[in-house]
Amino acid sequence: MNFAVDLLSVPRASPPLCLRARSREVDEGDLLRAVSRGPVPILLLDRDLRLVFANDAAAGALRLSRPALIGGSLAELLPHTAVLARHAMELLDRGRPTLECEIGHAGRHYQLSVNPLTTAGQVEGMIVAATDITRRHRATRQLRAAARRLAARTRCDHLTQLMNRRGLDLALRQKTKSASRMREPLSVLMADIDWFKSYNDEYGHLAGDHCIRRIAKCLRTCIESAGGEAARYGGEEFVAVLPGISRADATSIAERFRAEVEALEIAHGFSLYEVVTVSVGAASLGPAITDLPTDWYREGILSAADDALYCAKADGRNRVRSFGWRL
Repeated sequence: MNFAVDLLSVPRASPPLCLRARSREVDEGDLLRAVSRGPVPILLLDRDLRLVFANDAAAGALRLSRPALIGGSLAELLPHTAVLARHAMELLDRGRPTLECEIGHAGRHYQLSVNPLTTAGQVEGMIVAATDITRRHRATRQLRAAARRLAARTRCDHLTQLMNRRGLDLALRQKTKSASRMREPLSVLMADIDWFKSYNDEYGHLAGDHCIRRIAKCLRTCIESAGGEAARYGGEEFVAVLPGISRADATSIAERFRAEVEALEIAHGFSLYEVVTVSVGAASLGPAITDLPTDWYREGILSAADDALYCAKADGRNRVRSFGWRL
């Protein structure tokens, strides 16, 4: 195999350079030495996935000497790539001209380019070139992590670290779809701090923010064992989503939350109870029927919880009221 270098584009002003270029030939030995010493790891595999050639870069990446690699089985050298290599051989046999994929090895990431080695039209093996993409992979992973953090911040209330309205809507969509699909109950709590405007006016907004944070922490503690998620719905309103929780259990959780808020003993001179309290409305659906639209569940259950909260306030506040249906 000979390669003649023909530099026809070189200006005529340099005839000696042209003559030297035309006379220079690269034989197979030169080519093999160039590949052997190149920076890109290269492997040649036969049909049995045994190595017949590995350059210095490949030996370095595999942390073995080149003599130790030659004749070795890919299944023994890189067990996690053997299935992938067999699949690649099948695709090459079907006429695929080249394949690309990514793998991880020894803490680094590589993009593989796989091409067939053919004799008289028959695939006799494959040549694999590996490009180290570790830095790009790390950068991509960091960007994805940053995107996840940013997305989480758009769904989080900065004061309480609970979900905000956007986060609640997404969570409720997921939970109603799951309840509908699994035919499980779903409950929602809606809570409101009693006489909170008077509290803010009397004690100031900083005290009001501190009060909201304490009640948010109390709500999170009360629902986390039940697998619930909490959100700040408005200024002093909170919502908790309780998947798989029946009306009776939801009412029990709501009552525990109400009692624990009262037990905080946050002084409130404009409350009938002399401390900060909450009114809670609970609504439950279930087991859900799959042929009803999930939008109906989401809007209906929030509306029902809001109605139950209204009843709790109308009955004197600092209490729990609940609605429930079996659909």
